Amino acid sequence: MLPGGLFYIIKLKLQIMNLIINNKILQILAISISLTFSYHTYVRSKPLNLQITGKIEEYIAYHNYQGELKDKLEPYSVFSDFKLNGRLQFDKKVQVNIWSEIRAKNSYRRRKISPYLGENYLDIKNSKGLIHIGKSSGFNYDFTLEPPTQLIEDDEIIGILSPSETSIDLMDILSFRGFTGDSINIGYATNEINGFRVGVNFFPGKFSNSNSFLTFPKIYKNGYEVTLNWKNNIRGNVYSITSGVFKSDTIQPNSTNFAWNFSAKFKVRNFVFGGANIYKKNKNRSTTQFSSIALKYNFGAFGLGGSLFGGKIKSKQISTVKEKVIQKKIEISYKITKGLKTGISTFRTKQIISKKKYVNKGVTLVFINRF
Repeated sequence: MLPGGLFYIIKLKLQIMNLIINNKILQILAISISLTFSYHTYVRSKPLNLQITGKIEEYIAYHNYQGELKDKLEPYSVFSDFKLNGRLQFDKKVQVNIWSEIRAKNSYRRRKISPYLGENYLDIKNSKGLIHIGKSSGFNYDFTLEPPTQLIEDDEIIGILSPSETSIDLMDILSFRGFTGDSINIGYATNEINGFRVGVNFFPGKFSNSNSFLTFPKIYKNGYEVTLNWKNNIRGNVYSITSGVFKSDTIQPNSTNFAWNFSAKFKVRNFVFGGANIYKKNKNRSTTQFSSIALKYNFGAFGLGGSLFGGKIKSKQISTVKEKVIQKKIEISYKITKGLKTGISTFRTKQIISKKKYVNKGVTLVFINRF
């Protein structure tokens, strides 16, 4: 029953995803052809350098959840993430990147697929820096050094499989994406100067971090973020540090949000060590702090990794309400070719809410193809 069900889901998913992906590819190709035509018509210079890159990620997951939301969750899920990048180079002076992403979750019980559009944005880069326009998570999400992973990030698939019992959304919690999600924004990032880079984003109007996976959507407005990143290569070892601040308003009066995060990652030979910390403050409601550390090691085509993730939230309105989360993860990966990797990720997430425990254990089979 189980293998047949999973095969049915994958088959149905591929049929629907193919239609969506083909449509998005046609859109990107149409934009590329239009830009090429305009360039040769009005500029009449050297030929364009056009490159198409992207990724396809597949996650087949099983998890055993013990908590009040158990009846609303399915133990088996299949997730897909498809992202395409079209890059145009104009005379080595101006580079245009067009990004488009599609995500989907498959339902085992209901035989249903739920696709939605992820990041879709345009980057224009020249000697002065990078201008960013479109629907995305902003530079803080791009710059933040998530604790090193072999296969999946702590705030992605595991966050989807472990929904919040009350107010902690485990998805995208270490960066400001926990506030913004994929939202319309305008940004500017400097080019790298002595290893330093600064990114600024403005999220106008109303935006939300909710999507088809999150159980407790929250709506904000007028968000600002500033992020600083430093990176250096010393004798083949890579060292990098990122820090940023975020502020936004909520729809309710006198309830502004403030957040600050810090992350670091160090690569020494075959070892990569890193961690991240974020502090969030809602003016009249709560404070939240999360931290995560991880270590991974690669030997030949194989890789091992493990991480520890934890945090807590305190209510300003009800002193007795406190929440804690502790999560452990172990991953084993194998690189089949340069762009193709597979492996298994296991995790255990425990939430403690007013002394009540909610536990989720899971294993995920992962396929990652980057081209």
